[in-house]
Amino acid sequence: YYHCSFRMTGEGWLLCCGEYQDILIIDAKTLAVINTFTSSQSPDWINCMCIVHSMRIQ
Repeated sequence: YYHCSFRMTGEGWLLCCGEYQDILIIDAKTLAVINTFTSSQSPDWINCMCIVHSMRIQ
């Protein structure tokens, strides 16, 4: 298992990386999944990046 996070200035996005099969874009306030990126051809095509947007992390 690998985890890292990176704070980005301006827009308030938080990027978290882990070794999973999907990429999720999640609303930090509602925890709703806004978008999902997956590959039906190759399920391990990339390490997961979960991008969370919140005004609190600006």
